[in-house]
Amino acid sequence: MLSSCFRSIFAKVAILIWLIVAVDQVFRHKVILTPIEVAEKYMAALKPNQNINQKHMNLKERSKYVQEQCSKSESAPLETKHQDNYFYLKSKKNNVKNVLLCIPQRMASKAAFDVINEVFDFPCYKGSKGKLRDCAVSQDFKPANKSLKVVFTRHPFDRLIIEYRHQKSVQNEVKPNSRKLLFSRHRNWKKKGKKGSHQFREFVKDSVLGPNSTVFPVTQVCNVCNRNYDIVYNLDDGLEHIEEILEMSGSETKHTATSKTKMKVVGAKVQRKFFSEITADEIELLYNKFKDDFLLFGYSLDFYKNDNKA
Repeated sequence: MLSSCFRSIFAKVAILIWLIVAVDQVFRHKVILTPIEVAEKYMAALKPNQNINQKHMNLKERSKYVQEQCSKSESAPLETKHQDNYFYLKSKKNNVKNVLLCIPQRMASKAAFDVINEVFDFPCYKGSKGKLRDCAVSQDFKPANKSLKVVFTRHPFDRLIIEYRHQKSVQNEVKPNSRKLLFSRHRNWKKKGKKGSHQFREFVKDSVLGPNSTVFPVTQVCNVCNRNYDIVYNLDDGLEHIEEILEMSGSETKHTATSKTKMKVVGAKVQRKFFSEITADEIELLYNKFKDDFLLFGYSLDFYKNDNKA
């Protein structure tokens, strides 16, 4: 009698487990979304016109498209007292326009900026630690009439990786150098970093999604929808279109940058590596924060697809 009672209990437990597994398999894909499913769902709602591809636009067409999309944006300008986002390059020639540049922090824009600075005969002096002087202006600065207004953009997720790497490099510089012991090469004194430490995820939670965020959308930092920029320059394209900025300013001066001059590019493989730490909920929060950058500048989330080239 006792054995039959146990068999009955085991049978009920087995049926219950089977039911749980069956329900899980049926409703999992309807209730729980993977990061890539969240990404695709979000981008489908964010960009109803999938035929728009800014890669095939020239700088004028891209700027016009951004202005049109601004009518759908609810982005508010970011109030900041720092003079480290706007730079005003004054031309020394009457027939060449001055250039107002908006470059948010940590955009890996040095190569592009150096080309423009060189052509304008270096109005922006680089002081200690590479900080720009003489041409930095406030966000309320009003350029002279006919000045060329340019904003640099980059994929929001690339900016997060660049900012994360910058913070890590600063932390490493601050750390005091440990004394080297004699014959230390025979001893494994250095502790290896833990795999799956999720440091990038902690950075995203604290420095991006937290109350003390250090990274903001370009649309906010540069007040894109109110400035009416003449040029929206995508740094992900490298220096391919830098000549168009110089031509639109009226400058005929040649720069020394060559095909070997490279700009920092993060790449799909690196994006996947870092963002594999991020949960679907956190990715959705990131999309919401940078929604206007995705909408205005035509960025996609193709790096989540495995068929992308690194």
